[in-house]
Amino acid sequence: MIRKNLLIGVLLVLSLTSSTIIFTQSNFAFAAEPTKLKIYIGPNKIPADNSINECIFVQLQDSNGRPARAIEDTTISLSSSLTSVGTVDPTITIQMGETFAVANFESTFTPGSTTIAATASGFATVQATMSTIAPIPSKLGLYGFPSIIPADGSTYEAIAVQLQDASGNPAKAPLGGVAVTLFSSDEEIATTATSVLINEGQTHTLANITGTSPGDAVITAIASGYTSAQTTITTQTPLTNAPAKIKLYSASQKIMADNTEHVQIVVQLLDETGKITQQPSTSTEVQLSSSNVEVGNIESVIAVPEGKVFATAIFSTTYKAGSTTIMAAASGLQTDIETVTTIGFTPSKLVVYCNPSALPADNEEYEGIQIQLQDSSGKPALDPNGDVTVSLFSSEPDVGTIPATITIPYGKTYATVLFKSTYLAGSTSITAQSSGYTAAQAQTRTYQIDQLSLSATITAEPSNVISGNQTEITVYVTDPAQNPVEGATVAFNSNKEGKFTTVQRLENGCYTTIFTPPTFETSTNITITATVSKTDCTTVVATAQITVLPEQILGNLQIYVRDGNSFEPVGNVTLVLTSQISDDTNLNAVTDNTGYVVFPNCVEGDYTISLDKQGYVPMETDLSFKSTDGPIDLYITRIGENQSTSDGTVVGIILIVVIVSCVVVLVAFLMWRRRQMPSLNIPPPKWNK
Repeated sequence: MIRKNLLIGVLLVLSLTSSTIIFTQSNFAFAAEPTKLKIYIGPNKIPADNSINECIFVQLQDSNGRPARAIEDTTISLSSSLTSVGTVDPTITIQMGETFAVANFESTFTPGSTTIAATASGFATVQATMSTIAPIPSKLGLYGFPSIIPADGSTYEAIAVQLQDASGNPAKAPLGGVAVTLFSSDEEIATTATSVLINEGQTHTLANITGTSPGDAVITAIASGYTSAQTTITTQTPLTNAPAKIKLYSASQKIMADNTEHVQIVVQLLDETGKITQQPSTSTEVQLSSSNVEVGNIESVIAVPEGKVFATAIFSTTYKAGSTTIMAAASGLQTDIETVTTIGFTPSKLVVYCNPSALPADNEEYEGIQIQLQDSSGKPALDPNGDVTVSLFSSEPDVGTIPATITIPYGKTYATVLFKSTYLAGSTSITAQSSGYTAAQAQTRTYQIDQLSLSATITAEPSNVISGNQTEITVYVTDPAQNPVEGATVAFNSNKEGKFTTVQRLENGCYTTIFTPPTFETSTNITITATVSKTDCTTVVATAQITVLPEQILGNLQIYVRDGNSFEPVGNVTLVLTSQISDDTNLNAVTDNTGYVVFPNCVEGDYTISLDKQGYVPMETDLSFKSTDGPIDLYITRIGENQSTSDGTVVGIILIVVIVSCVVVLVAFLMWRRRQMPSLNIPPPKWNK
């Protein structure tokens, strides 16, 4: 058995060494030169918030619309048709060997749509539209903050000027801001600052007003390109009566749900008649609360300082749009409430963008998937509560994979995720799911644009074949990532003729044929060649060697099994016969009562035979069989008898050695004594005659 295992191991090593030859080419050879540009934008709707977004993708494509690799660094020039809406990087470079590059788009505070154009030498110009979303300012809003001020000649920031869209929602000022001109209908009663600036990105500002004498004055606000607004300001001589009630004012009816702080609420003290009053020597503490802190919260405590008739409070919004009621209370005073409404887009669904939607099937990662939050009308929206974890799925992971989840950070409308293609071209649908949102799906497609370097491994089973028999030849084909390759064409050839059956395509990249070698009178080596080809792939050749043995003579292998001590026949012995020249011979038989067994139709050659019977020592031996041989005697020994016999033999040997040693010592001693004794001169005897 040891001899057989050694032989099998040697054959296996030789087979693996000689039967797998892989010809590798350079990793890629460009399949088609680029002929046109394609521009992708994703997401193509973003907030008009003066931020930078990496969302413009320009790709090289061939005439069939497949991505194509740049044969040299390719400079792309970009432009935006409306820079008031947003600007784009003026140039980007598609590096040699790449298919696309990404540009930044910088939005402004002005919502609208702009056309992004991309051009490069030798290519036609391509365009795509980018939209930025926000309320579009079209008119002014004007509010007294508060609407009653002291006629004491002091100046107060008591005029709130707001930009609004057509629906009265707050809208941000564009870059550079909006200059607003103010004037009073009666400057003897009240005068205002002549102008104020609503800074870019802001929706409102506060303007100064001075009350000079009691009365009413109409304040007007105008700005170029916007509808004007008016409000009435009342000036009164402040009393020193004890306050009886609280009056709340909001700087505007609506503000942005933008997660920021606003000077939004005025708390004013009034007497029983509703006139403003001030406490010359004490301040008045007022408690404030918000009915819906998920929409916004208010300072919990403020104080109207001594000698003042009102104080302002900070209102903090969240990203959640809605309304909340502000309540003001103070000891001994009548409470008041004021409603504040925050405006924003409420997210309700997910949207998946695949940009570019055409990618190489090259086992590389691409930042090509964007997941965005949108409201029901498709506007980008912010989650009001925090980060949004989105679960992602690829319908065909054999084509491409994506991470299991992606997080859209709090305060952001989208996130970008990596897409990893494989070497298998095809389409896959990307699905995005998140609790509380409508799921979304989009499709991306990968194309085999490179000549892949295939690998092929070939094996023969068995690798040693007797003339007239067959062997199965199998080729395993893989791509550079060691993935099985389907749909390849495999052609087999032999350097010594022979016949191949039609190639069968198995699963997992395996291709097989049955080979019948010619008949030889002597052992002959045959080289089997497999040529593997596939569209858009390099051709690979693999070889394997088989040994064809001459046609063998058959005969009956007869065996008698006897007891090694008594030499009596032993029945019911199990024999396993294994050929040392063929992989497929493994025969079993059991001796009869006479110890006899026959293996019919055995091929002449070398075999290993093992014998086994309960109560006997297992035995294994090699034998060489000829068809002309008669019965062969094999001997097995009972367990115990073998040990006893062995022990007796050893004891006998030891006794013999001891006896021989004693004799040798005795002889040596006698010889030594003889040499030590003195010589004796004994006269010869005299005989009487």
